[in-house]
Amino acid sequence: MTIFVFECVRILDKIEYGSATDEDVLIFRILNPLVKLYNAKMAIPIISEAIECIGGQGIIEETGIPYLYRDVQIFAIWEGTTSVLSNDVLRAIIKTKGECLKALMANIKRRLEPICNGNDEQLKHSGEKVWHSTEKLFRLIESQPSTLELGGRDFAFSLSNLFVSTLLLENVATDWHLMGDVQSIIDYHRIQTIRFINSQDLTPFLTNFNLNEYSPSIRQTYFAALK
Repeated sequence: MTIFVFECVRILDKIEYGSATDEDVLIFRILNPLVKLYNAKMAIPIISEAIECIGGQGIIEETGIPYLYRDVQIFAIWEGTTSVLSNDVLRAIIKTKGECLKALMANIKRRLEPICNGNDEQLKHSGEKVWHSTEKLFRLIESQPSTLELGGRDFAFSLSNLFVSTLLLENVATDWHLMGDVQSIIDYHRIQTIRFINSQDLTPFLTNFNLNEYSPSIRQTYFAALK
């Protein structure tokens, strides 16, 4: 999503100009593979939906949209496949001895605190959902880090969902400062943010762990069935 990309660009800009904090550097190390993995995957259904919205013209070559649909398929390959980028996320965690993950959690907490302690009940409910999901995710990997190897992809998408949700909530909470009287735009952002958070499974890693998907015995059963 665009908000994810621009947040990474903002941090990278600080790093290149020497104004980044230690937290910025740590966060960027884990966000770099996450933003490529997440956006490469999300671009495919988004372009597909755009074609459907436009209708018949969406498949006419002269519009340029079929070119976009074909081109977007390559993002998940030349930016690094989902599995490769998931391994890079785990590599970042190992090389920083978990510090990049702690920095990301602290960043999410700092952004969500004013929302969770605010008076807007709708945003507060969504903020609490994101934060509770974040806490559960981090507690699980602290207690059972071995699951990361088997559930690396789900873990990467879970982190991405939680961080994007946090950015969206923060953006909605400050919209009225930036946009003045443009209430329709503010309402649209608010609806889309709440829909994003509440209409999907933000943490597939937790869901599949509870389904015992990362059990070595389950994996052995899968592999045996393929023979």
